[in-house]
Amino acid sequence: MTAIDSFENSGLYARPYSKWLQHLEKQNNTRIIFSGRFGSGKTTFLAHYFHLHRPSTPPGARYRAFSISPVHYSISSNEDIIKYIKYDILISFLKQKIDFNHIDVSYVSKAIPFAGKNIKKFIPLLLRMIPKVGKELKDIYTETEKLVEKFIEFSKQDAKEEADVLSEFMGEVESEEGALFGSDLVVSLIQKKLSSLKEESKKENVLIIDDLDRLDPDHVFRILNVFSAHIHSWEAENKFGFDKIIIVCDVENLRNIFKAKFGGQADFNGYIDKFYSTEIFNFENTDLLRDTIGKAIGNIQIDIRSIRWDTYVKEIDGDKRILFDLCDLLVEKRRINLRTIFSRLQESIDIVTNESLNINNSFNIQPSKYPTLFQIMILKRIVGDYDYLIELLHRIPAKHFTINSMNYHGNIFLFMLEYQKTFFKKGRIIVDLNGKKFKLDATKEFDRDIKQLKISILDDSLATQYNYTKEEFKELLIEFIVLLKHSEV
Repeated sequence: MTAIDSFENSGLYARPYSKWLQHLEKQNNTRIIFSGRFGSGKTTFLAHYFHLHRPSTPPGARYRAFSISPVHYSISSNEDIIKYIKYDILISFLKQKIDFNHIDVSYVSKAIPFAGKNIKKFIPLLLRMIPKVGKELKDIYTETEKLVEKFIEFSKQDAKEEADVLSEFMGEVESEEGALFGSDLVVSLIQKKLSSLKEESKKENVLIIDDLDRLDPDHVFRILNVFSAHIHSWEAENKFGFDKIIIVCDVENLRNIFKAKFGGQADFNGYIDKFYSTEIFNFENTDLLRDTIGKAIGNIQIDIRSIRWDTYVKEIDGDKRILFDLCDLLVEKRRINLRTIFSRLQESIDIVTNESLNINNSFNIQPSKYPTLFQIMILKRIVGDYDYLIELLHRIPAKHFTINSMNYHGNIFLFMLEYQKTFFKKGRIIVDLNGKKFKLDATKEFDRDIKQLKISILDDSLATQYNYTKEEFKELLIEFIVLLKHSEV
């Protein structure tokens, strides 16, 4: 099995791979918007895909990809944009060890026409090269230049055909430095090199413009305008001569930026449709997110014991699912992203298992009894602080808390029951949720299965059985986190 077959058939990438392949190979699909949530793995997926389809791979590889990331640009004008883009493209060439030393002989044949089109720039340069009299000759040339231009224009006016006039005008516009339609010597060099690469390898050249959704709004549209201006160019369909251009971004984010910048009535669809040939490709892969989150959590290192989180959880017969489920939920609802999870979980988590913690100045507990405590601590590290975590959970409707999360509520529930029992100094075990008091049926021995857990509502006149709901789970979880916040755990 080849690397390509492995990538295509892997369960992790199978769904987006198949969908992406169909989209990429559509006829005349030369401009593509690859849209996905920020931090969802767009860059990683494309890197994997085009790495396996690079020219050095076995037969079947069709593409040579060049990637640029405008996120580091400090842009003040269109001229700067074009310079930075050309620079990044050349850097991507060098990374692939593409040789620029051997220039095709056809460039020599183009030198004379090029010099002819730019004769006014060449004459002063040549005059400077003449010793002693060069300066005087240059001064004479400068004084008579306008007169010569008028004479040449007058003498050739009648001889010019309409096509010549148009061609000359378009050439002048393209030769202007910083012009959106710019076609200077560097652009011509890039186009020529891409053409020769395609001829040699029989692979299509693809330009990936990555991280567009991480730019300042003004910079986003300046970069887009550079490429949109070339779409209707008379020389080539895509700027620089690439067979395909892929813009990587979050279209919904671009839509919001566009509306904020140009007003709610501005036609975003009419603007954005210039950048894709058929339809926007929406990158979604829940399986990838869940698998990656699971691996990241499973690899968390606990400093105090020099063991992994998985091992710690098994040792204390605890449950690690609540951390996974809450991360999954926050990613799904766009409250955090995959990139954040990776960056925050690179360091080890210092967990002390043999010391007591004081909860809300009410009682002490041993952390080893409450694995959920550590999972919430890790989740706090991922999002930043307890206040923001509480805010994020409040924003998510209770209906989105999955049954998986509810199945693993037992540890939180035990913690809250112990807190209530110790704090109120009462014999019965009570949980107070937003002023509504509940009592656990102790005969169930705090069973973790939600279907088995029953709560009796304490009412002045009637005690009825009550099933544990998603709303109650959400409120209980938030109350648990508030306790940790006040304890500064």
